[in-house]
Amino acid sequence: MFYTIALTGVFLIATFIILAVFWNQERLLIPVYPFILMSIFACLYYLLSHNKARRFQFLYPVFIGILFILGLNGTMKAIPEARKLTSQYSGLTPDWVNYLKASEWASKNLKEEDLVACRKPSMSTIYGKGKRFSGIYSVPTSNAAAFMQEWTAAPERYVAVPINDHSYKQFGALRNFYRARVEMDRQVFWILNRSDNLNIILNQIGIQALALPEMQKLSAQADNHFGIFYADSLLHQLKESGVTHILTANLRINPAQKTEQTVSTVERYVFYIWEKYPNFCRFIYQEGADEDEPARIYKIE
Repeated sequence: MFYTIALTGVFLIATFIILAVFWNQERLLIPVYPFILMSIFACLYYLLSHNKARRFQFLYPVFIGILFILGLNGTMKAIPEARKLTSQYSGLTPDWVNYLKASEWASKNLKEEDLVACRKPSMSTIYGKGKRFSGIYSVPTSNAAAFMQEWTAAPERYVAVPINDHSYKQFGALRNFYRARVEMDRQVFWILNRSDNLNIILNQIGIQALALPEMQKLSAQADNHFGIFYADSLLHQLKESGVTHILTANLRINPAQKTEQTVSTVERYVFYIWEKYPNFCRFIYQEGADEDEPARIYKIE
């Protein structure tokens, strides 16, 4: 029991410190839940085994009985809901229904060799009757310090343009000079390859670009909140993995409530590529209405 309690404690500490910070979900405790009960029962048992506490030993089976009744009561309440489950999609929220139906559509309508990248590949494989899916679990950032060293070695090579409503509307004129996207704290910039033509365009559309000294000052203030994203690197990873299609969705961060907050990993990954290559993928299928947390499938061109 000492080993069990020690293992349980280490598991819980690691879970709460490392995982629960990013995923605040009860399911993280499921693997260790039986050990939590064993630890509680053991501690209570040994506490009541002391001479001064033996007269309260009758509380031990009472405590276990109360927990059993509470658990049974929860089970009885869940039975009517369980009887409503009539298909593989019963009981699921619309975001998951659309996502899994899109996965099923992919397995039926795409070629066997086509590889779809998505956020939950294991679930897609189950509902896709065994079709292989590829997972996008994060949006990798490149080494910001290395980029700043590269820029410092050639100060005239790049300029930075703050992303705002005005610059975004004019981005079509700047796309040919696109190098990377930089995010630091709450400020976002495009890194553009400097040229005489770019200077002319910036003057024409009324955008003030930042040179190396200004960006060095901002990056120093950003501490560790400094990420740089290369569209070519992200696209290269998809090609290297053999990905031919992308499945986006509106999976809720809070499963119990529909809000504007969704798991947007895949969408961000696609957006950073689309920003430089607006025609890199083509929409081919949507499951669910636009207002009903739809899932979409795109073909990489």
